[in-house]
Amino acid sequence: MSQYSDTGTPQGLPPPTLSALQTELAETRRRLAEAEQIVASLPENERFFRNLFEQSVVGMARVSVTTGRFVRVNIALCHLVGYSMDELEQLAPGDITFADDREAHAEAVAAMRRGETDAYDLQKRYVHKDGNLIWVHVRAALVRDAQGNPEATFSTIEDLTASKATGAALRASEARFRASFENSSLAMSIISQDKVAYQDVNKVCAELFGLTREAMLGRSPAELGLYADPDTTQKTLRSLLQRDGFVHDHEVLWRAKGGKLRWHLLSADPIVMEGEPCLFVVSHDITEHKEAEALLREKDAFNLAALEASPDCLKVVNADGRIEYLNGNGVCLLELDDCAAVLGEKWETLWPASEHPTIHTAIATALAGEAVNFTATGPSAKGTPKVWDVSVAPVPAIDGPPTKLIVASRDVTEMAENMERLRASEARYLAAIKAVGGTVWTNNAYGEMYGEQPGWSALTGQTLAEYQGFGWARAVHPDDAQPTIDAWNAAVATSSEFDFEHRVRRHDGEWRHFRIRAAPIFDREGNVAEWVGMHRDITEQRAREAHNHLLMAEVNHRSKNLLGVVMAVARQTGGGDHAQFMRSFADRIQSLAAGQDLLVTSQWQGVVLEDLVRAQLSHFSELIGGRITLDGGAVRVSAAAAQTIGMAMHELATNASKYGALSADRGRIAIAWHLSDGISLDRRFVMTWTESDGPPVVVPKRTGFGSTVIGRMAKMSLDCETSADFLPSGFSWRMDCPVEKIMDESVADRMMNREIA
Repeated sequence: MSQYSDTGTPQGLPPPTLSALQTELAETRRRLAEAEQIVASLPENERFFRNLFEQSVVGMARVSVTTGRFVRVNIALCHLVGYSMDELEQLAPGDITFADDREAHAEAVAAMRRGETDAYDLQKRYVHKDGNLIWVHVRAALVRDAQGNPEATFSTIEDLTASKATGAALRASEARFRASFENSSLAMSIISQDKVAYQDVNKVCAELFGLTREAMLGRSPAELGLYADPDTTQKTLRSLLQRDGFVHDHEVLWRAKGGKLRWHLLSADPIVMEGEPCLFVVSHDITEHKEAEALLREKDAFNLAALEASPDCLKVVNADGRIEYLNGNGVCLLELDDCAAVLGEKWETLWPASEHPTIHTAIATALAGEAVNFTATGPSAKGTPKVWDVSVAPVPAIDGPPTKLIVASRDVTEMAENMERLRASEARYLAAIKAVGGTVWTNNAYGEMYGEQPGWSALTGQTLAEYQGFGWARAVHPDDAQPTIDAWNAAVATSSEFDFEHRVRRHDGEWRHFRIRAAPIFDREGNVAEWVGMHRDITEQRAREAHNHLLMAEVNHRSKNLLGVVMAVARQTGGGDHAQFMRSFADRIQSLAAGQDLLVTSQWQGVVLEDLVRAQLSHFSELIGGRITLDGGAVRVSAAAAQTIGMAMHELATNASKYGALSADRGRIAIAWHLSDGISLDRRFVMTWTESDGPPVVVPKRTGFGSTVIGRMAKMSLDCETSADFLPSGFSWRMDCPVEKIMDESVADRMMNREIA
């Protein structure tokens, strides 16, 4: 290589002429083109190429064939056009091409896409981000994937702007090439074809062999003893150069620094250096890759031996579901003459059609990276029915999703038959346990709990160490523990059945009532071998029994109260007209019955006030929401209050239908209730009945049972204040009482607790 001064003129020589500069410029461009061709041929994913790509002072870019956009650019290209990497990777080359040059650029790309060429060489102008035009020389080569399909274009972009005006571009190009050569992370060298000797080497190349640059210049690789096998290597390289004119990606075994043997992938392309034919040589270390390949082959041999040694039917299935391998035991289990009958066939063809959906799902799931296990029935090649336990696992790929699966099928026909009998036995046992709903446990012949007792552990939370022997008694209520032990010991002593009730602390700390039944299991000699017992939770049963007793007492109490109310209604409904008495009495009894129905439905836990009002006004249900309005929201009143308010609503509705708003076509009634503000101890419940647009109001001359119900009876029952006003605008009634007198006790308690808190 020529040595240049700071001015770009070879030391000791006169300044070059314009013609000489033009010649040298053309030669440098040719060298760059050849270097770019070599670089483009290197695998992109190699670490060395990435360093060269990123550190290169020449603009480099990778453009997607699919999208037409930059997918990767180096910093040199970013500096050239003024865009950042992120900005460029959102653009296509045509986006930054000057408008007058876009047609030529598009035609060059189209020719490559049509398959007419795998490369193009084009001079054009780019538009810098600041708007200035830049002359560039673009060399693009098509990159294909492993299947030979066009994947991307790799381009080098040389700035010709300066060279268009002066010859300085020649020196810049030489400097860039020198920088790329010296700073590359790949081993690079230039070898004279005539002398077969090194003309130049970069630092990486010299360090590879543990030599200095000066020691290598002028000497051949064979002379330096760099080839591990000189005769074969030189002969092969010479043959490739004679046949193709170049060498691309040929594996060479170098004797590297310290005598270590290193495998390299070598490429050599012809160039002319100062009029002398040379080879530009690039090599990168693939020793680790080769060692990995050898290890992989070793593992493959081991895996094959393991597959053949397996007693199961093992298959390798590809992504299309076709069988690529079947081991020897698989041939026997499937009752085949040899494996050739199934190789290349779909795995599903070994199964009946009913199992095909299962097979398809297993393949799809395993190809997604998840192992699958299932049991299915399928005959052998000779029709022998068999049950198979099948495992399908993906074979991990180096890069990307799995493309092959390992399928292990185990003949479990005999096991399945035994399991079926066992399942039937267990099903009968579990059905019996489920029928009585209990927890089963076992004790030894001496009445001591032993071994794993999952049922008892789940019930009490005790561990094996805690319930062993008589440790189970610590989960029994202290008042019941000793009586239980005494009764249990008595049963064990007499080998008689055990029947007892006690309380057990459940795993969550709650005490529950249980009934225990246990019986001895005798061996052939008539001796007790073990005890089998069961705890059945009877807490709800005991609670229901107590609740039923309480309900009976409540029904008895409320029946007596209701009879008293009926008697009072009968006395107050009395009169001379027997027919009128029966009608009025029947209506009032029906009103009581409506309230009773709501209370029975709620199990005497109170009723929602709006439901109570609607029940008492059921004869006028079509008017509710129209002429009759209800306003008050969800308020639950107690059972006692429901009877009083229900009768009041009945009497008010009866009076309105006879004399008030409901006796006229346009009359209206507004029924409202609310709770006053304040703390619970002072809060009041207010309910109003307001009539309007009815006939003229007439103050009654005498009071009857209706007035008693809405007045004195309400006051006595609910400790309330009532008022009835016969205003010209319409009759109105108001009731005001303490909250605790009207509301359901549980609701009132919750309100009180919430406000106190």
